Amino acid sequence: MERLEYEITRDFIVDLGKFLEDKNPKNFNWEFIRDKYYLFKGENFSNIRELELNARFIKSAIVEKESNQHSYKFDQLNIKYLILTYNIIKDTDYIDDFNDVVSNCYLQIFKNIVDFNKIENTLYIKNYDIFDFLEKEDYKSQLLRIVDLIHEEDETFKLVIVPPKY
Repeated sequence: MERLEYEITRDFIVDLGKFLEDKNPKNFNWEFIRDKYYLFKGENFSNIRELELNARFIKSAIVEKESNQHSYKFDQLNIKYLILTYNIIKDTDYIDDFNDVVSNCYLQIFKNIVDFNKIENTLYIKNYDIFDFLEKEDYKSQLLRIVDLIHEEDETFKLVIVPPKY
């Protein structure tokens, strides 16, 4: 089951990256993760369900031709689920190309997160919940490792963590 779980996770991340890049709702059909939640238990699928929920909102905005452009962006809280997913799968022997998936697909996902500046090719992390999350259990180093992998795909991509003003 563990191998299947990792392969489903890999395929989900690939499809999510493609969906956020081309914004074609017909190419993202992961509702079964939510509908069959009792089959997909465990921490990794919990992260995938959260990402799917947020992608579903974007998919609905596209289908309903929502006028608010913010509706087409992935919330910064998703960075947490992407880091947790990476952390679970990074050392597995089941998926040989996961670093390639991260470098390509996470890049597409990051470029569709709120506060990504297209001109500067920079994602500004401004969400205080993400800032607090990064300070726990050395998640900041995991995020920086993900950015290193992204640099294999796009050397100009930058990530700036803006400390919140409490």
